[in-house]
Amino acid sequence: FDEDTCATNFMIRDGRMARLVASSAEPITPFVRRARQLADENGVSSILVLGGTGDYFDVADCVVVMEGFAPRDATADAKAIAADDRRNAPAAPADRFVFGDRAPRPCVANGRTGAKAVGSFSYGDNNEVDVSCVEQLVELGQTQACCAAIATAAKALMPRGLSTRALLAALDAEIDARGLDAVQAEGRRDGDLARPRRHEIA
Repeated sequence: FDEDTCATNFMIRDGRMARLVASSAEPITPFVRRARQLADENGVSSILVLGGTGDYFDVADCVVVMEGFAPRDATADAKAIAADDRRNAPAAPADRFVFGDRAPRPCVANGRTGAKAVGSFSYGDNNEVDVSCVEQLVELGQTQACCAAIATAAKALMPRGLSTRALLAALDAEIDARGLDAVQAEGRRDGDLARPRRHEIA
């Protein structure tokens, strides 16, 4: 997460605001209160780019400071600062963060599919999918492969009722075994696809 592109009230909620607006009246649980819980209970790690708040010092495993474009391990310094200011430490929510297995509904494209730009792809007639905020897509071949993978999954995998996690694992296994030909329509062989991660496909 980059604080420049995330909503402030998603990232943090300081002590003063917590005193003004009760948690029961605020529908958003700041991520700072969930990050440690996600790591400890669900094995989900997070990388954050921050420059305007030290609230994450308490929950961070590692803190890296960029000085003159060079990284420096500042974990010990950050933990010392957090220890001096425990009264502002973010409290973990009482309720657990529960993951549910969701199974996407099959949605076979009703027309052409494909990508002509990194930031978008067509999935059927009059259905343009905007992926310009997916910063990890940096090359057209990745977007084309994502589109092809979704189209393949809709036809071959989604009808089985697989969860999103199982579906992505199945796609990965197919690509591992057969290369990117696995996600292309029968008889089609584009040579300019680039393999995306399962996160971008999702």
